Amino acid sequence: MSNNNCCISDILNTIVILQNNCNKVENIQNTCDSPILGRQNSCLSYNTRPLSLYNCTGSVLSFPYSTTYEEEKVVGTSSVLRVEKVDGCSCTCRVLAPNPDQTSPNPYVTTNDFVSINLDCTCAIRCLADTYISCL
Repeated sequence: MSNNNCCISDILNTIVILQNNCNKVENIQNTCDSPILGRQNSCLSYNTRPLSLYNCTGSVLSFPYSTTYEEEKVVGTSSVLRVEKVDGCSCTCRVLAPNPDQTSPNPYVTTNDFVSINLDCTCAIRCLADTYISCL
């Protein structure tokens, strides 16, 4: 569902569709509304377009998370999100945590922490490099 007062929801809807139907296509620009996930000419498979959202004062939205790494609980806050669902001018996002494995090519790990965001209170979106996140 699209709302003219909430243009960010259109971009987020596109990202949800891409994440649900990710596959490789050659020679596509790497922008927020790129029709595929991943960089052009890449051999890697991606399933997530991580993003950060900003409120109307220009502050990035950050949320707490907890996850487990090597049987140890890791807690923190993160401004990196994976949009899971968009409904009008609200969205549900999964909080992504920095990958504790410094040798991994993937910068984020999944958490089971979700947030609902009123997109009427969101003024900017920053798309980060497409990546693969396991356990999704």
